[in-house]
Amino acid sequence: MSITPSKLTQAAGISALLAGLLYILRQPLHPTDEVSEVYGLAWLIVGYMTLCMSVLGLAGVTGIYLRQVKETGLLGLIGYLMFGA
Repeated sequence: MSITPSKLTQAAGISALLAGLLYILRQPLHPTDEVSEVYGLAWLIVGYMTLCMSVLGLAGVTGIYLRQVKETGLLGLIGYLMFGA
C-alpha cells in the first residue's frame, strides 16, 4: 500500500469528520459545572473526548491546508500557524 496525496486528503477529511462527530457527542455528555462533579468519571470521559477532538481537528485542518497550500500562499500559512498554536 502506497501513500498518495489523495489518500492523505481522504484521511484528513475523515479525521475532520470524526472531530465534528466528537464535538456533537460531547455536548450532551458534558456534566454540570459543580464542584462536586469535577472529579467524576463523566469529566474524565469528556476531557478525553475533547483531547481526541482537538487532535483530530488539527489533523483535518492540516490536511485541508496541505491540499490548498499553493492557493493560500503566505496568508494561508500565517492563518494555519495561528490556528495550530
